[in-house]
Amino acid sequence: MIKKILRIVGYLVMLASLYFGMRFFRLYFFAILLFFFLLFPFVSVFLARYVIKHTEYSWHLPDTISKGADLEVTIGMRNPTIFPIPKHLLDLNISNLYYPNDDVHTVWTGLRIRSEQTVTIPLSILYSGYLRLTISQARIPDYLNFITFKRDPKLQKDVLVLPMRLNDTFSTMAVGGSGNVELSESDVVGHDATQMIDVREYRPGDRLNTIHWKLSVKAGEIMVKQFGSLSDNDACILLDLYRPETKNKRVYKEQEDTESKIIEGFDSAFDMLETLASQLLSEKRPILMCWYSGRIREMKTMEILRRSDLTDLYRILYYEEPLKDPSITLEYFTKTDDTYNHFFYIHSTSQNISADHSFLFGNDLEQVSCVHRN
Repeated sequence: MIKKILRIVGYLVMLASLYFGMRFFRLYFFAILLFFFLLFPFVSVFLARYVIKHTEYSWHLPDTISKGADLEVTIGMRNPTIFPIPKHLLDLNISNLYYPNDDVHTVWTGLRIRSEQTVTIPLSILYSGYLRLTISQARIPDYLNFITFKRDPKLQKDVLVLPMRLNDTFSTMAVGGSGNVELSESDVVGHDATQMIDVREYRPGDRLNTIHWKLSVKAGEIMVKQFGSLSDNDACILLDLYRPETKNKRVYKEQEDTESKIIEGFDSAFDMLETLASQLLSEKRPILMCWYSGRIREMKTMEILRRSDLTDLYRILYYEEPLKDPSITLEYFTKTDDTYNHFFYIHSTSQNISADHSFLFGNDLEQVSCVHRN
């Protein structure tokens, strides 16, 4: 505000100097300058308002990135007018949908005439999840810096940040359930593509790659294949999305350290999921992923048969809300009647304010389930 007042005072002093110069020297030169400086503020305001209204913005970003990688946030700006802008400000908000803290960056650039230019901001990705980038405001002051025009470009981009695979590997075939068993064919419906046991009519939710196209043409309706199941090889992963509540405003250093450990603990649960699921997929073992959804307040499941399914799972999980009840996931899971040979329970130990993670193998969850069913 003080700088703006000083600029206005300086402008008025300039006008007064030109006026007295014109009266004293009686030259047309001073009259022309005085007329120009009287008109310039109106022209300046009009041009700044016109340019900010017509400037176009765009993202140059990948859709997916891995945690720990460096992300170059590139913003494209195009000024279609013939008026250059020396000062152009962008407010960039960076947040993660799972965590409470937001970062705001202000980018200061100029705008060239009738050309597209970019500005790049390097970021280090600390946590997995959906990284939400928002240009909350664009600002262009007039040439005299008297008035600043603002605009909301309504430009937003979500970048999926995949978790990091840990160095630890697990001998999952010997963990939980019946342990390392020989694979045997079964007439139970499953996803073993080497054994088709039946054909039936299409039902909503069936995968497109299971459609029996030749038979569908002959029958005049969509028919899908049913495959056998290698049930002894199936695995169930239960992910607990519990996280103690954290606050955006931090008052004490101890509180900041505690919340940092909570967030780190919660985030590394997804690293454990990535490590375990990748190991199971490398062993060609189908996975049933289970979690309690706080949005719809019920258990949700998803079949993971390939790497692309795992990526799709993250797209779903990162739009969920962290749970505030540490017991609700197990409580709802033990109410199900399904049985699985291998259980894996992944949860954050953040309630103990520890960045470490543990996951309980099949025998523990099997015992909990049996107690409930008996």
